[in-house]
Amino acid sequence: MSEHDLVAKAREAAQAAAEKTRETAEGAWSAANERLGELQRLRKYASQNPVRTILLAFGAGIVVARLLRK
Repeated sequence: MSEHDLVAKAREAAQAAAEKTRETAEGAWSAANERLGELQRLRKYASQNPVRTILLAFGAGIVVARLLRK
């Protein structure tokens, strides 16, 4: 195998790895953007419904405390 063939194979492997990394990064970016949107909606809900939000958090705390005691 010539040096040219080795370089071509290395280039192909590097390009494949770069493509896979790009796809993984795009997926992570998309997931992060979706999560950010969810958090923004929750924040808006909490600011529009502060009493309900506090009561929900209090109720969730009671449920978690009871589950941990068992």
